[in-house]
Amino acid sequence: MKDDSERMKAVIIGASDVIRLCTARAVGAAGYDVDIVRIGRNRGKYLKTPDYYCKYVGNYYYYDETSPVSLPDFLVDKYRDSDQKPVLFTLGDKITHIIDEDRIHLADFFLFAHLKDGGSLSELMDKHYMKSLAASAGLSVVEGWPVIFNDGEFSIPDNLRFPCYVKGLYSYWDSKPIQRKCNDRAELVALTQFCKSVYPHSLYAEEFVESQTEMGMMGVCDGENCIIPAETDLVLMAEGASHGVSILGRVKPVREDRTIASCVGRLLQKMGYVGIFNIDFIETKDQCFFVELNLRYATYGYGIFKSGVNFPALFIDILHGTHNPHFVSKIDCGHTYLNEEVALESVIEGKLSMSKYKEIEKQADFHFVQNSGDPRPMRHLKIRFGIKCLLTLKKRIGRKGRDYDN
Repeated sequence: MKDDSERMKAVIIGASDVIRLCTARAVGAAGYDVDIVRIGRNRGKYLKTPDYYCKYVGNYYYYDETSPVSLPDFLVDKYRDSDQKPVLFTLGDKITHIIDEDRIHLADFFLFAHLKDGGSLSELMDKHYMKSLAASAGLSVVEGWPVIFNDGEFSIPDNLRFPCYVKGLYSYWDSKPIQRKCNDRAELVALTQFCKSVYPHSLYAEEFVESQTEMGMMGVCDGENCIIPAETDLVLMAEGASHGVSILGRVKPVREDRTIASCVGRLLQKMGYVGIFNIDFIETKDQCFFVELNLRYATYGYGIFKSGVNFPALFIDILHGTHNPHFVSKIDCGHTYLNEEVALESVIEGKLSMSKYKEIEKQADFHFVQNSGDPRPMRHLKIRFGIKCLLTLKKRIGRKGRDYDN
């Protein structure tokens, strides 16, 4: 543990319960103080989530997105009198975007991920632009086409090929509810008509590739040097509300030729990025394609932490200038992890059977929520899961009763 005179404070900001919990545990295990800011709307402040019960958490704040006070002003009000600048962990693209847009003002009070030249991280959240940078660094990419929303209409490029997979152009606008495969132009037009009311932002259509596996790569960069200790096979992905989040994953060594890791290092070095990053790839029989770069910590990073490398602690040391730029990571690969919260949510949604959940629970070498040294978060998750199951059952019975009456 750090002496009191050396203890830094981390302020963890995010909307996802488990990633806040995982980050808090990694930071706390390194001996740093931990505060959490949970983001929600309206009555969400009355809900206690698993991370609230984490033993490492000191102050726990709730920020209501409907508040007239901006998130940056909320943070400054809470920490303006701190003895030293706290480190901000922004655990979502939208939150990273909000902090980045006010980065000049916030830099007087906090330390956070940034570009060495002071440029905008938000500009790098354009998927088409980021893909061009990835290609220039030597990574393989699938072809993509921006579908721009302007003056209430979408402009679909004439050269767009089908089938394609559609998502938001900018990662700071959550596009999960509208992401889907379009087999022809008619389906894409229908999707854009739907998006006018529910997602009035520019879209991005990518050439659809049938993947055999999905792979994640996480690292930390000091603006020049990148540490990339492992790759992660995303074995089982969630559907429904948590679409795109891994339920089950396996930490494995970086492939021996380090071709992809070297290209990623060049990309981050070229950007001058200082912070944690994670990259999504899809692998086919013959090739590995870059999908998206996220300039933040991801939940599966906790699997890497449990395997021996603490990215959040390295990030704090980098921002305070106390890290070893030639740090050599020692990681114990081959472990399988389970994200219980996302798995149980999938059970409630009917996307995953309870028998399958029990099966993968036995496969996992370690869990994201269950922790013998910090047991209260898992106890709370079990209680919440039980309540949600009862409410879901009640709704289903109610629907059947109405159907019977009719």
